[in-house]
Amino acid sequence: MKILITQSDRQVVMYAENIIYEDDIYYAWNDIAPHKVTRANTREALEIVTLPNGVTLPDDEYIIGKYVYTVDDTFEIWPHWDDNPII
Repeated sequence: MKILITQSDRQVVMYAENIIYEDDIYYAWNDIAPHKVTRANTREALEIVTLPNGVTLPDDEYIIGKYVYTVDDTFEIWPHWDDNPII
């Protein structure tokens, strides 16, 4: 599993089995659906991280934007995350 994180605060912006960077665009896809590609185009510096063996994504409906990936190979809730629904 790979994740795409912001370099500034390590916030998760994408996750998939495969993530690559080509021509200023990040592409992500899973092996079970290789024809489905998600693109991320941003001005913020991003980093592709391969999760080490034994490290799994949080068991949560919301991962993108909610979690940061620490330098200790753990996930923590982003300090500015607000669980209150937008009405």
